[in-house]
Amino acid sequence: MNHQHSDVARMDRLIDRGMSAEDARDYVSSLPEFDASMAITTFMHCGKCLKEHQDGFTTDGVPQSPRDYASLEIGYTKRGFQVWCKRHECNVVHIDLEAHQHPAV
Repeated sequence: MNHQHSDVARMDRLIDRGMSAEDARDYVSSLPEFDASMAITTFMHCGKCLKEHQDGFTTDGVPQSPRDYASLEIGYTKRGFQVWCKRHECNVVHIDLEAHQHPAV
């Protein structure tokens, strides 16, 4: 995905969530330059969510992506950080940082 396309997609998502087009444009243009080396290459989802949502539709028959269906919390633990599924109250993954400090944006 090129940078310009990702900006348009980001603005569309903000507008879909109720932000005005002008505010969405201003917000996206204020973000730091995209660093392709930091791009997500594989997304992580709760296996239970993927299984129950495998057809890609809500119970009302509305198309919905796994991203929009997900209900995840991400937080630090004593050893690293954990991704937790709020819908199923289960651990998706725990990442042990081995007592190393890692840079954050």
